[in-house]
Amino acid sequence: MPGHIEPVAYDMVAFSSTRNGASSGDGTHLATRESPATTYSALQGVQSSGPPSLRLWQRYDVLKRNDAEKNTLIEELIYHYQSLQEKYEKQTDDHDREREANRTLQKREKDRELENRHLHSLMNRDPFALVLLDGDGMIFHERFMREGEDGGRKAANELHNQIAEYVSETLPNFSTGGEARIVCRLYANLSGLAETCRRAGLIATTQDLEEFMKGFTRAKTLFDFVDVGSGKDRADGKIIEHFKLNLYDYHCRQIILGCSHDNGYARTLEEIVQADLIKRITLLEGVPFERELVVLPFRKHKIMNLFRETKILSVPDFTPRAPVFTPGIRAAVMHPPGFITASPPGYRSSSALAMRPVENGYPFAAPRFSSQEFPSLAENKAPTSFAEAVKAPTPPPTLSFPIPLKATATVFTPKSNISRASSADGGKPFWPIDFPEDIPRNRKGQRIDVPVVPYDKDLVNKIKALKLCNIWFLRGDCPYYADCTHQHQYEPSRSEMDALRICARMAPCQWGSLCDEMKCIYGHVCPAPKAKSHADGSHGKTCIFGSECRFGPEMHDIDKNIVRFMTV
Repeated sequence: MPGHIEPVAYDMVAFSSTRNGASSGDGTHLATRESPATTYSALQGVQSSGPPSLRLWQRYDVLKRNDAEKNTLIEELIYHYQSLQEKYEKQTDDHDREREANRTLQKREKDRELENRHLHSLMNRDPFALVLLDGDGMIFHERFMREGEDGGRKAANELHNQIAEYVSETLPNFSTGGEARIVCRLYANLSGLAETCRRAGLIATTQDLEEFMKGFTRAKTLFDFVDVGSGKDRADGKIIEHFKLNLYDYHCRQIILGCSHDNGYARTLEEIVQADLIKRITLLEGVPFERELVVLPFRKHKIMNLFRETKILSVPDFTPRAPVFTPGIRAAVMHPPGFITASPPGYRSSSALAMRPVENGYPFAAPRFSSQEFPSLAENKAPTSFAEAVKAPTPPPTLSFPIPLKATATVFTPKSNISRASSADGGKPFWPIDFPEDIPRNRKGQRIDVPVVPYDKDLVNKIKALKLCNIWFLRGDCPYYADCTHQHQYEPSRSEMDALRICARMAPCQWGSLCDEMKCIYGHVCPAPKAKSHADGSHGKTCIFGSECRFGPEMHDIDKNIVRFMTV
């Protein structure tokens, strides 16, 4: 019926106290459940003894104990559930965190993969091979240079094609998906190289080489010529720095270094002889490799008919330049135009350049001007110090003919005939003249003046006052002979001969550091002390005389370490 509550049917389960109960698996004490038969027997026993009220109280006590044990059990179950709930929540949080971390790692890995692909594409984009040429020694074949700008374009295209073919064979994966990119940097002293080539007869004028370089640069957008100007190791320094800059650049797959003529590059290359770097470098051959370059373990390559295979034999120019104490001429001995006097029988030049043009009857330019271009000598005054001798500028050459031209003249008196020849003044050399068998040069091939003796100012001034003939005493073959205005009869001592050599070296050689005249007595390196600071207008002349020094800028700051001797 409505509102009627059905009586709860207990199964007469009795629970013991928690102290006497059994322990559950998780350490909690659970009440021990008694069997229904035992509980019913207990209630029956209560009903069968004592007054009715007592029996009711007894039964009530039994039920009250059962309720307490039931409540204890429920509480223990709740606590147990609460503990499981906390563990579950903790495991759930850990799972959520791990799932989130896994998603983050997956996303990060995907981003890294995309980034690696992007970086890989960037690293493989625009690979190139770098060609570094020292143009002062790696000289293109004259058939290119003589064609001017067209020859420069042909040389650049030939170099590009040959290098591209070589790199493609050496590095099969170099130009995947596109044309091989070849970058070329050519460094040289344009004015010096042009003059050297002109003197050697490789080109007609210096303008030919300038036009050649223009064509070389314009032929390819990645081909450049850099004029480093005159000076010590200008091209070397730039090439070495660019070499180091690109050596570890991944885009630069190969460096082709054109330096076969110069041992100086061996120092840099020896420092990088490593297994992972050897394959990145190729040495390009023009002239045969120098000894220290041959032994290096780098690959070597030669392009046929593109570069000269022999060094240029520099032919000196016959531009007049007044040396200190070069004897003057009382009468310039010259022939009528077009008349050439042959050398005397038995004559042999002291250098490999024996066959030179004979101009106006003289084998070299000195006889073409008179003592008027030496005002200090014409006034019978000599420089009083080493500084004045070096600092004095060279006046422009002048021609003087105080007497009528002679129809014939003796051009040259060979050394072999000097001792037994009888000149007008009866002079002869009084000191044995021993010329070296070879010429000392530095690693750039520049001539080095071996020091004679320490500079003695008083002795040098004494020699200057004597007005001795430098050519007669130091070479033994004065070309002016009877017309010479300087002494031939003095008997100098050993120390005076050394001082005379010092005086002669105060005048710059007209051929500069390229001179290969074995009997040359003039200076090839500025002998003046180096200035502590350089003025803005020194124009590359780094000695104490600055721009007023008679030696050109290319004859300053020359490396004086002798690395080889050249036999002429």
